[in-house]
Amino acid sequence: MHDPIQLESFAIDAIVRWAERQVARPYPPRIDFRVVFGSPTIAAGVKDRLAKSACAWFAVRSSGDTDAVKLRNGHPPEAERPASVPADAPYFYLVFWQPGVRGHVSHAQSLADLRGMDVAQILTDPEGFVLPLEQEIEAQTVGAAKAWGKNAERAGEHLHLGWTAVRKCLRLGFGGVQRSIPFCRRLEDYGGFLREALVPNEEWQATPLKDRAARMLRRWGEALPQLSMFHIPALASVLRVEVDPAKRPGRQAEAFWESKLEKILAKISMRRLTHQAFRPDRRQAHRGGASQAPQGHRSFSPC
Repeated sequence: MHDPIQLESFAIDAIVRWAERQVARPYPPRIDFRVVFGSPTIAAGVKDRLAKSACAWFAVRSSGDTDAVKLRNGHPPEAERPASVPADAPYFYLVFWQPGVRGHVSHAQSLADLRGMDVAQILTDPEGFVLPLEQEIEAQTVGAAKAWGKNAERAGEHLHLGWTAVRKCLRLGFGGVQRSIPFCRRLEDYGGFLREALVPNEEWQATPLKDRAARMLRRWGEALPQLSMFHIPALASVLRVEVDPAKRPGRQAEAFWESKLEKILAKISMRRLTHQAFRPDRRQAHRGGASQAPQGHRSFSPC
């Protein structure tokens, strides 16, 4: 179990990085977004971080804040622009949509027309918007490829494509009925997946070079329960990612990794929903005299 504070910090950092990426020339007079997820703690963390940013004149509010509507319709006097923010940088209003907080109801109608952003939209563009933990895992693919010796460059490309397929599938994919539920519904959960998918440095150093690719792929598959999925310890075999340094990685399967994984994970999400819908009430089972042992994460078999 990961520290909730670390996962909230991951979510804060991801939102801050996303917001700063929205500021690009030619600058508009102002930028407005409504973030439709996130706890008050996350909103406060984003506000503190962006107050120090020089990319734009950021104003971050909760939908319940007393000045939320005022800042939606205008901005503070120019004299209050932070000294670190260039004079031509836009005013950026970011409001967290929080129905549960006091004051939201009276402000909702005035804020509802702002462009809303959910987790899936924040994670759009996995190729251009790469998060630090994703980069750390990418670095492990480079390190693992060294086991191939003279074929290290080709192995590095192969493992890089494998990790890219996993990232893109998780960030862009949908499951559930009619593919209506994003695989990543909470930034904190995606942060938990990445932390679990990254092989800890001590373990990485203790793993022989020839075994690192296999350990790395297994770790990716074992991290999927962080996103409320069954784990897939045999992910390398399922996708046909080569992890044996004695074999030269082939190219034939690479183009289909992302679509294949999305189909598998969509099937997993349906099984999870079905399992939850038809699971007997444990309290009733207990009253009936049946005992239920705790269950760990279930493994998924594509067969």
